Amino acid sequence: NSGIRNLIIAPEGVNKYVYPIKNNKEAVGHNLLEDKRPEVRKAVNETIDSKKPVASGPYKLRQGGDGIILRKAIYKNNNFWGLVTMALDMSPIYEYVKLKNENSSLKIALKRKEEVFFGENNIFEKNPVNLTLSYQGGKFIIAGIPNKGWNKSIENNLIMFRKVLFGIIFLLAIITYILSYRSFKVQALVENKTKHLKEMNSLMQEKERIITEEKNNIEYLSLHDYITGLYNRRYFENELKRLESSRKYPITIVIIDLDGLKVINDNYGHKMGDQYIINTAEILKSTARTEDIIARIGGDEFAIILPTTNHKEAENFCQRLQQNINEFNKGEKLVKPLSISLGFEVMEDSHQSLSEVFNKADQKMYINKGRK
Repeated sequence: NSGIRNLIIAPEGVNKYVYPIKNNKEAVGHNLLEDKRPEVRKAVNETIDSKKPVASGPYKLRQGGDGIILRKAIYKNNNFWGLVTMALDMSPIYEYVKLKNENSSLKIALKRKEEVFFGENNIFEKNPVNLTLSYQGGKFIIAGIPNKGWNKSIENNLIMFRKVLFGIIFLLAIITYILSYRSFKVQALVENKTKHLKEMNSLMQEKERIITEEKNNIEYLSLHDYITGLYNRRYFENELKRLESSRKYPITIVIIDLDGLKVINDNYGHKMGDQYIINTAEILKSTARTEDIIARIGGDEFAIILPTTNHKEAENFCQRLQQNINEFNKGEKLVKPLSISLGFEVMEDSHQSLSEVFNKADQKMYINKGRK
């Protein structure tokens, strides 16, 4: 017994060939594509779209018993040709998988959606073991409980279960002791290693800090004068190159020479000479603006770059500088009054280079120095 109840072939979705014809005459001519039942239309559309068989049900068959409806779309040269529908009786399937075995130790029930179509309804209310079986087109739930109930089944195995449980607890106690002892030793080792790593990390951080500090000091000293803290000649020359293309015209360069430094060094020592250099640097910084660049470019020589400063503004700057020196000399009791010679030149546009402007300012400084 194959369990096949009927077979219907529907070219273009219309039932045409029906077997057996007995009890199925009303199916002939029915258009499955226009079936009013949503579940039928869903199954038909799904097999057409997927090109795979689609199962629906189980249903109560007209001939009696439970059945599943299988539908398969047929394609010819990738074009939809029609449908094949087959009704399968579930009884042979139940017998094949021994669901109706009276000697079974299990009670089985099958449910589709909320309808139990095999077994007792109350099986689903007795805390059963459930298994969901999905197939193309739907799913149903299989539920099972022991034939004599859960309590009787458990009672037969409880004594053995207790023996096994006692053995497991004993083994766990031994394992816990071993792990606790090893954990204590491992923890102590980890703490020692962690302490050592922290100490090493602190040393590394301190070394890194010292290296960074030394690097910053070296970089600072490479661009600054160590006595005054002003920029040195290297930085000054780099700025001349940078400003050459900045077009911040007009640009003024002022050259300052500290008068009589050699005499002070020879008669009062280099420490006193350094103090004159430092005093001159402080006066230059107090006179200049934030954007001005001040550098010590020689033993007794200083240079200042004044961006966006024209000739009149440069004259005013030089006058303020001389006034500040005069004020300084009034308040300080030095072995010799602080005196400077200066000269400046203005670069109005790109027709000159800053090197030429620097040389002209330097020449003017020496001319003014020679007049003293």
